[in-house]
Amino acid sequence: MIGLQGTLDLLILKTLARGGPHHGYAIAQRIHQITEDSSNRRRVALSSATAYDRDKWLRAQWGTTDTGRKARIYTITPVGAASAR
Repeated sequence: MIGLQGTLDLLILKTLARGGPHHGYAIAQRIHQITEDSSNRRRVALSSATAYDRDKWLRAQWGTTDTGRKARIYTITPVGAASAR
């Protein structure tokens, strides 16, 4: 398994562990609120969720946002939750 790459990875996992399933933009917004760092929003958007899924930290499914748009909704796995502690 590939290890966590740093603070951003941990923030993504903690956001999902505490807030439940979210789509990518919602994760980015929450991290921006927590860190007050607008550069994080861009990095989260560019972060490879495929790597998280491959490493069994997150699961992604197609779903619908609050505004009715299709989006990949991410949930944390037990392995991901353990990594977020």
